[in-house]
Amino acid sequence: MTLTIHTISGAPRAWRVLAGLALKGLSWDQNVLSASDGEHKREPFLSLNPRGTVPVLEEGGCVIRDSIAALAWLDRAYPERPIFGSSPDEAAEIWQITMEASSYLRDACHAVLAPVLVQRIAPVPGSPEEAALKTAAEALHRECRWLEGLLDGRPYLAGDTPSAADAVAFPEIRLIQRAVETRHEVMERLGFGFPPDHYPRLADWKERMSALPGMAKTLPPHWNERTSSPASRNYKRSISAAATPGQAFHALTQGFGDWWTVPDNPILQPGDRARFTFPPGRSFWTFEAKRLVPGELVELECVEALHLHEGQPNGIQTEWLGTRAIWRIFPDPQGCRIRFEHEGLRPSLLCYGICEAGWDHFFVSSLKAFLDTGQGTPHRAAEKIQL
Repeated sequence: MTLTIHTISGAPRAWRVLAGLALKGLSWDQNVLSASDGEHKREPFLSLNPRGTVPVLEEGGCVIRDSIAALAWLDRAYPERPIFGSSPDEAAEIWQITMEASSYLRDACHAVLAPVLVQRIAPVPGSPEEAALKTAAEALHRECRWLEGLLDGRPYLAGDTPSAADAVAFPEIRLIQRAVETRHEVMERLGFGFPPDHYPRLADWKERMSALPGMAKTLPPHWNERTSSPASRNYKRSISAAATPGQAFHALTQGFGDWWTVPDNPILQPGDRARFTFPPGRSFWTFEAKRLVPGELVELECVEALHLHEGQPNGIQTEWLGTRAIWRIFPDPQGCRIRFEHEGLRPSLLCYGICEAGWDHFFVSSLKAFLDTGQGTPHRAAEKIQL
């Protein structure tokens, strides 16, 4: 018999069931209802669920109208790959986390994401609307800290294998990521600018869950991500350093020679240009400053490029043209955090493997070492690394 789930694209409770189906290695048919057309509030759907809510899971004559009930039923109907544990103690912990996430995490996410993703509000800084949203965000941060604690020393929320607890939490965390990606300015003001900086274990868990077989199929159809390629993703990295935001800003505008390579000019104000040369191969890139916020932001655009690298095709020479190097700096109790994105540097580029290794050395290792100790490993000290 065929498992059929009736859902609305992006509805977190229905997504829980989709995640449970994927964790159990099952196949399913999906009937995506249009919320804007009110399909879940009229026939024929109301014959399945008079309450007009999703999800509804069907198999043969069996109809389940609640997400947690559906997960429990799946574990009985398909006992292979149990998602509620194999012992009473395992079941107790999984059920506890599942129910807390179903209630507290869902409520906290809804209070933030409904205004941000659905209503798409843009509160004015200092307004009552922003204050209310920040209060809601504090509750969501508490739930994220709870999940971060659960992941201390184990790969999944309730142990070494994914469970119903993970199926319930995954849609919520993935929706937070969606909000960060599509409403970044608002989410950054709420403390969610780059969640891996605050919740590294939770970020690793999200990636681990995303990579599980069948999980990509659970993504909301309207996101159009299931068919997108990782080749479209920009290079991104983040570091923490024992330096003030001001010191980091200085290193990223006037101190390039201490960790990357010596430019012909410093970057002092928007519009300034600096050429970064990498002898002996004569490669160079000229960057123009687009946005500079002392202690907070450095954004440079590549306006000239000549990338020469032995054994590589000529096509790599100008691939950086029009790309942007963006460093965002945040205060931290131990110093600062720096999030770096090279916008336009993607795996689809011929130079990506070389440039990824280069940035991993110069940004992740050399800049961090310079800010931590005063001693980086710029180009002349690392001639085997060539951008």
